[in-house]
Amino acid sequence: MGPTEVSRLIGCDHSNVVYSNKKVKEQIEIMNTDYIQAINNWREVFNGNSAEIAEQTTTRGMIRERLSGTLQDALIDGLVDSNDIGNMLIDLLRKYAPEFVSEDQD
Repeated sequence: MGPTEVSRLIGCDHSNVVYSNKKVKEQIEIMNTDYIQAINNWREVFNGNSAEIAEQTTTRGMIRERLSGTLQDALIDGLVDSNDIGNMLIDLLRKYAPEFVSEDQD
C-alpha cells in the first residue's frame, strides 16, 4: 500500500503519510523498541484492513465494505437481529442524511 492509499484509508493528507514514513524509518534506525512494537501493532491493523478492502477502489466502496462486514458479523454472531440493524440504519440516516428518511419511519 502506498502513501496515497494509506492517506485515503486513514483520512489524512498524502504528505502526512510521507512524513510519517520518514519518522518510522528514523526510529527503526535508532532501534527504539517501544516505537517499533507500536508500528508492528499498526501493521497488523493495516494488513487486516488491506485484505478486507482489497477489492475496493474508492473510499465509498471501502466504507460500504466495512459497514457491510460489521453488520454481517453482528447478525451471524447473534449480537443483533435484522430489525435492530434496520433501526440503526434509519437512525444513522436521520443523523447524516435526513432527506432519505420519511417522517413515518419509526
